[in-house]
Amino acid sequence: MRNGGRALSGTNEAGLLEHALTERALELRFAECVAFLGAFSQVAQGRVTAADPPVWCEARGWTSYLRGLTAQEVELAEVDAGAWFRHDARAPESLRFFAESADTLTRLPRSGAVPSTSFRPTPLVKERKSQQIDALIAALRPLAEKSERVVDIGTGKGHLSRLASESWLCAALGLDRNERLLSSATALIRGEPAEYQKLDALAEALPLRASDLVLGLHACGEVTDIALASALGVGARMAFVSCCLQKQRAPERLASSSFGRSLGFSLSREVLGLSNLMGRALGIEVPQSVSIEAHQARHALRLLLELRGVSTEPGEEMRGVNRRRARKGLDTLAFEACQARGLLVPSPIELEHCKMVGETQFSAMRRWSLPRALLPRVIECAVAFDRAALLQERGHVASVTEAFPAAVSPRNILLVGVPDR
Repeated sequence: MRNGGRALSGTNEAGLLEHALTERALELRFAECVAFLGAFSQVAQGRVTAADPPVWCEARGWTSYLRGLTAQEVELAEVDAGAWFRHDARAPESLRFFAESADTLTRLPRSGAVPSTSFRPTPLVKERKSQQIDALIAALRPLAEKSERVVDIGTGKGHLSRLASESWLCAALGLDRNERLLSSATALIRGEPAEYQKLDALAEALPLRASDLVLGLHACGEVTDIALASALGVGARMAFVSCCLQKQRAPERLASSSFGRSLGFSLSREVLGLSNLMGRALGIEVPQSVSIEAHQARHALRLLLELRGVSTEPGEEMRGVNRRRARKGLDTLAFEACQARGLLVPSPIELEHCKMVGETQFSAMRRWSLPRALLPRVIECAVAFDRAALLQERGHVASVTEAFPAAVSPRNILLVGVPDR
């Protein structure tokens, strides 16, 4: 078995990458994603912050069509904007082309693995998380068979490392900087050879060995890049399903591969944040409807802060408050945000005013934001292809596939790296 002209060591590992894109195909797809993001850079950078249509929407002739959508159609389009624009005959031709191109660029092969019928997710793990872990354990078994230890980066409560250790009968090390989560992970051990260690990947070296299989299930942006580089440094096998690409210290993510740099690939932190706008009725962490209500509450909070003389950029309104608190509604969010900024608690009249104005404005903003919902998957693929190119440049065979269906989680891009020994 060969992948892009380079032989893989071991029949089982070769089978793992059998359906993956070849090295040349990965490079071509990467270049196409970069060109696409360049062509639609105004859309990517033009965050919708007001009820008026954005300049890029007017310039491309999309305003009249989007304004004409009913409220029900907007809700349907938010679930899967790509499918909506591709199949709605009323959509402008340029918008259909935008959707069709995004779909073509982000179509990835499945990992090909079938979850083992002998593996049973524990009741302690949420159903969707169990399905993700089950899929990874099935897909990555060939890598585990050639590894002495699993190292789980950003292990959280240790579900992946613990269940992988149990299924693969190997040692596991879970790393996280959150002591509370690590305590929970340790308490859940039931005889598996697993251990957990406090470590901040942004500040401390990862204790990796060449015989490790380094894993990251929804490891955030820069953490994945650090773990990948560390695994490359020791020549270890690795597999990552990344998320939250905007979580990095630098204001811009530069290409990590030489090939990416030759393409001029770089994305600002704000554009990387677009990857959080995945559609699907189930969403990433919560149902799509809950996510939309949270965004409406955040917009109303910005209006409230403006009434108090505090002008904020989108996203800055949440300073000092966990973003998940927006799901509690404006009353709770406004109280905590004002408290964090040392402002007076908002009155019922202020809250009602901001709710009413915010709802009206946000209804329009949802329409103009629909085309931007085509970009998150392209951004995620481009970053995955950049990482794959780095692996190939450093002597690894790389694959980029879908680990599990989008219904399980839209964050399903699996990057695998195997040393070409």
